[in-house]
Amino acid sequence: MKSKKLIIGLVAVIALLITIAGAMAAVEPTATYTPLGDPAPINQTQTISFSALVANPDAMMLDYQWYVDDVLDVVSVHNDESATSYTSSFTFDAVGKSLGSHSVTVVVTGGAAPLTKTWDVIVQEATPTSLLSITSVKVNGKSTGKLSLSDLNDIKVEVSNDHTKKMKEIVVEVRILDVDGDDLEEESDEFDLSNGKEDDVTLEFDLSNEEVDEDEYTVEVEVTGEDIDGTDFSDLETLTVEVDREKDDITITKAVLEDSQVVCSAQTLQTSLDVKIKNIGENEQDNVKITVKNTELGLNLQRTAIDLDDYAGSDNDYEATFALNLEEAVTGAYTVDVAVYSEDGDLMDTKEVELQVECAANDKPSQEDQQEEQYADKELAAELQKKIDEYKAMQESQAASQGDFRQSDSYVLLLGVLVAMMFFAAVLSATYMLVKRK
Repeated sequence: MKSKKLIIGLVAVIALLITIAGAMAAVEPTATYTPLGDPAPINQTQTISFSALVANPDAMMLDYQWYVDDVLDVVSVHNDESATSYTSSFTFDAVGKSLGSHSVTVVVTGGAAPLTKTWDVIVQEATPTSLLSITSVKVNGKSTGKLSLSDLNDIKVEVSNDHTKKMKEIVVEVRILDVDGDDLEEESDEFDLSNGKEDDVTLEFDLSNEEVDEDEYTVEVEVTGEDIDGTDFSDLETLTVEVDREKDDITITKAVLEDSQVVCSAQTLQTSLDVKIKNIGENEQDNVKITVKNTELGLNLQRTAIDLDDYAGSDNDYEATFALNLEEAVTGAYTVDVAVYSEDGDLMDTKEVELQVECAANDKPSQEDQQEEQYADKELAAELQKKIDEYKAMQESQAASQGDFRQSDSYVLLLGVLVAMMFFAAVLSATYMLVKRK
């Protein structure tokens, strides 16, 4: 009898231990919340959704309670033994809510400890639709246009005045954000716009000398103005614009003379030209060539075997210095042509550099002086040729009417006059040249 009671007691103790062990082995629910942090402010016409995704491996019976400003709003119960997770959602409606801060809280009970999450919601006044608005933005002629790296970019912005009053002091500003760490900005002049009217402005951006290493950029377009009563109005539009990047595209980013005005002297007449190129295309380039030319100065320089990475590479540019020998130069203005060619020999870009050479009177004659001297010589030669032609015509006429004119005294007289005229012309030419060189 005693052994039977002992067995029964032992079984009861074992059952109790099993129950305690089972309770200790139970997996508590966990939750993931959306949004993770506080949401962005909303206005009095908007709603925002919240949710709690609860992992419930042991399919416990759980209660979901949603509070707004600590006041219970929604209660739900989930008890599905086949589901190990459940999402409870709640929508906060700002319609009718006061401006300012509000709280949304979810409390999940049924486990060993409640699960709780609270969000802060800011309700703002709804912003009225601006009566001064941006109705169209076109990049290089298209609403889906791309940014050019070699040509000037035109961004055309159309503005509309939907007010019943005239708008004045309107300004359009366009910003291309984060181009090599800086924002590129252009701003229009002020203009006025009558009520119910539209107008457009075009702003230009030159990206040829910028570090454009992204495939797309954010462009902000903003218009500001005021009505005739002094009330301010504005509108802002943001768009993403792609870069129009060629496969092969090399640009000259710098072509600068060390001295753009060279003065003749006893020393060697020369200067230097710094040229920098950059590969802004998608392809790598091998054996790129730079040329520097001017026929009048006898310049025909080049630099070859230049290797460049693609636009995103670390070695995508190259700089060279060309020594320009100007010993044969005379006073005048010259244009030095700089060009860069791809590995296939295709012309990629050109630049013109202006060079001015100044020589004193005792140095070298100028281009203008040389042209004047050549013109004077030609004029004198023409005058002499005219006299000779007149003499020949007269000689032929007299020969026809009087016979052999060469045997007459008139022929000898005219020949003497012609010799005298030629001598006078030679003296006049020598005097002119002497005067010009002083």
